[in-house]
Amino acid sequence: MAQKHSEKSLLSVLTISVFVISCLFGLITVNAGNTTEETALEGLSIHYMDGSLDERYQSMRPYIIIHNNSGQSVDMADLKVRYYYTKEGATEETLLCFYTAIGSSNIFAEFHPELGYAEIGFTSGAGVIKDGGNSGQMQLVLKKISNGYYDQTNDYSYDPSFTDYAEYDKMTLYYKDTLVWGVEGPPPPPEPTPPPNDDDWLHVEGNLIKDSKGNTVYLTGINWFGFETDGANGFYGLNKCNLEDSLDLMANLGFNLLRIPLSAELILEWKNGEYVETSFVSTYENPRLDGLSSLDILDYTINHMKKNGMKVMFDMHGATKDSYQDNLWYNKDVTMEDFIEAWKWITERYKDDDTVIAMDLKNEPHGKYSGPNIAKWDDSEDPNNWKRAAEIIAEEILAINPNLLIVVEGVEAYPMDGYDYTNCGEFTTYCNWWGGNLRGVAHHPVTLSAQDKLVYSVHDYGPDIYMQPWFKKDFDINTLYEECWYPNWYYIVDENIAPMLIGEWGGKLINDNNVKWLECLGSFIADKKLHHTFWAFNPNSADTGGLMLEDWKTVDEEKYAIIEPTLWKRGLDHVIPLGGVTPETFKYGDVNGDFKATSTDLTLLKRYVLKQITEFPSPDGLKAADLDGDGKISSSDITILKRYILKTITIFPVEEKLGK
Repeated sequence: MAQKHSEKSLLSVLTISVFVISCLFGLITVNAGNTTEETALEGLSIHYMDGSLDERYQSMRPYIIIHNNSGQSVDMADLKVRYYYTKEGATEETLLCFYTAIGSSNIFAEFHPELGYAEIGFTSGAGVIKDGGNSGQMQLVLKKISNGYYDQTNDYSYDPSFTDYAEYDKMTLYYKDTLVWGVEGPPPPPEPTPPPNDDDWLHVEGNLIKDSKGNTVYLTGINWFGFETDGANGFYGLNKCNLEDSLDLMANLGFNLLRIPLSAELILEWKNGEYVETSFVSTYENPRLDGLSSLDILDYTINHMKKNGMKVMFDMHGATKDSYQDNLWYNKDVTMEDFIEAWKWITERYKDDDTVIAMDLKNEPHGKYSGPNIAKWDDSEDPNNWKRAAEIIAEEILAINPNLLIVVEGVEAYPMDGYDYTNCGEFTTYCNWWGGNLRGVAHHPVTLSAQDKLVYSVHDYGPDIYMQPWFKKDFDINTLYEECWYPNWYYIVDENIAPMLIGEWGGKLINDNNVKWLECLGSFIADKKLHHTFWAFNPNSADTGGLMLEDWKTVDEEKYAIIEPTLWKRGLDHVIPLGGVTPETFKYGDVNGDFKATSTDLTLLKRYVLKQITEFPSPDGLKAADLDGDGKISSSDITILKRYILKTITIFPVEEKLGK
């Protein structure tokens, strides 16, 4: 009995096992069948032609036909098409159809610029594509609601050589969300890692400006105006030139600093969350600026300058827009408190970004002789005492960001000995250009809690702007020095009080005397290695012209020949060289290609000298490793790199030889 029961039990177990296995195989078979049904449906394809009229155009126009040779009818609602592109700007996008047999209302699009494509889908009303048939032409128009331009040159799915319909695999087709045709485009490249935001702050030692490593640096820059005006609320010229190209041109010409004039009124509008539009922006020239506000464009500018090695100095050009001719930093619409609030807000916004390294507190405080609305320089509590106001504004800025350079311009008039602002007049007052008189520093210097952040600044112009007394006779560099430059401001440098920055200088090359003045000042700046920002990049400066000719794309080479000797042509960023990273760019000491000279490079250099390796990770490693410039890589270079890493030296011997 026991044996029969055991046999029956075994039989039951075997029967159940066979049943379970059969079920499993059945399930597997069913699922395998489903997989076959859901897998890529062969025989579907896209035929494409380009409908755009130019590579830079106000819409992307992929004209397509979907062909079906799959052996079965296909419901168009089960299909999706992807067009791969790079979006410029922030404007919303939409889909139009010039022509389609299935009805434009049956076609829709979802835009995913963050993924690098637009996805086109179809409603059930689009019908089916029978085997052996096609969808008919679909002349798709992908566009911005602003009618802004696209730059299609870097778009994966764009190919203007397709002037008639042909099979095209750079657009992809999906059936029930499975890829059935084409090669998917690459995802958008990640933004390059920006350089550190805290290693490029500057400070003052005597009349020199130093970097964080103690190296003497020179600020040799240029102005680009427009943000301070009500007519633009942003850079002038963006309807004629490309923003990135213009900034890169400045860097490649050797300008390492951009002075950007602003107004307190504009900043307060930003602070209040107002959308302020920049005028004169062509999306043909600047497709990436499409839909950006003036504040967005400022941010975009600063972010781009991280890539080309330039730095920024903000200049408060006036209390209100277009108020640069006002004597003072406040008026009936913007109070002193408002002016300070504007400075605090813009400082807070960029406090963690060492692309913004300096603040020029007020453009050209001025006013002659006595009167209620002239900018003064003394030790009084007068609200028009610019020296006192500058100290108050500076402390508010430094409380937010103690790393910034504080740039203080002069005034126009200063009383002669024995007089003050209550009784001085035409013959008892020293006068200079607006903002160009710093005689008062000798008796009433600006005092800050961080004195090593103070830089004085003046503006200097030629006889085309105003026939100053020193121009009314035959002048030269010596007479200009004795009668204007030294007594008004150069003594500050000569006496090692503080650095000097010529915040504006420039002019047209029409009148001989103006050319002579420009050449004299250019020679003086170059000889004395003075900091400066040339006025201006803009050709639309009515009284001075600019570096650029009227097309905004061509450099005035004759003028640049005067400016070029004044340029340091070195960047102020410790990682990104001036002009940005190019295939020819390398950093001495950096043999692994990360644009830093660290202990990792030292280890690699030791291994190379010991012949444990025969090449460096960086293609420029051999050039970067020759730190003494003797054409060989030896233990001497190891010693030099070790000293650099330990900060006992801040520049390599080879750089000193090359003057870089």
